[in-house]
Amino acid sequence: MAEQAEDAAAILDALNVPSAAVVGSSSGGYVAQQLAIAHPRKVAALVLLQCPEQVAEDTTAFLSLPG
Repeated sequence: MAEQAEDAAAILDALNVPSAAVVGSSSGGYVAQQLAIAHPRKVAALVLLQCPEQVAEDTTAFLSLPG
């Protein structure tokens, strides 16, 4: 999942997108969380759909960052 998150970050860089609203569904939720953890400045908003109830502890820390 971490490799997929890095791929997503590289796509944002290639498109010159400084930050984006990121949506992850099911296992994509794990990728979205990894992107938010590894590159918090690239994630303007994080939406998790149909993901397991437990959110990664690092993601909780991301959610508490000031805008």
